[in-house]
Amino acid sequence: MHQVNVPTKEDVANVASLVINVEEKVELLEEQFDDRFDELEAQQESASALKKDVTKLKSDVKSLDKKLDKVLSLLEGQQKTQDELKETIQQQIKTQGEQLQAQLLEKQEKLAEKPKAEAKAEAKPSNAQKTEQPARK
Repeated sequence: MHQVNVPTKEDVANVASLVINVEEKVELLEEQFDDRFDELEAQQESASALKKDVTKLKSDVKSLDKKLDKVLSLLEGQQKTQDELKETIQQQIKTQGEQLQAQLLEKQEKLAEKPKAEAKAEAKPSNAQKTEQPARK
């Protein structure tokens, strides 16, 4: 059989065991491939969820940014209003101070004139009395 080149039982058994070994290795590779594929699918799902989370986070940050811009503009408006009120109040205080000073000066002048008027009033009768006294003599 050897000369005719026909395999013997041993040769067939060896080939059969080699085929079995190859089949086992192929099955092992298939299992590894399936495991890797499952891992990749899980990672892809995780990446997809992560992408959604990042997208949501970006929109939240944009929303917060808009709200902060509104808050800043309101604060700037409030500061402007406070400055305007401060200026108005300072002008009113200045005006009222000037009015009070004018009233005070006016009252001081009246008070200063009052003793002069009283002194003049007192001086007139005394002059009249002086003129009357020589007439009596």
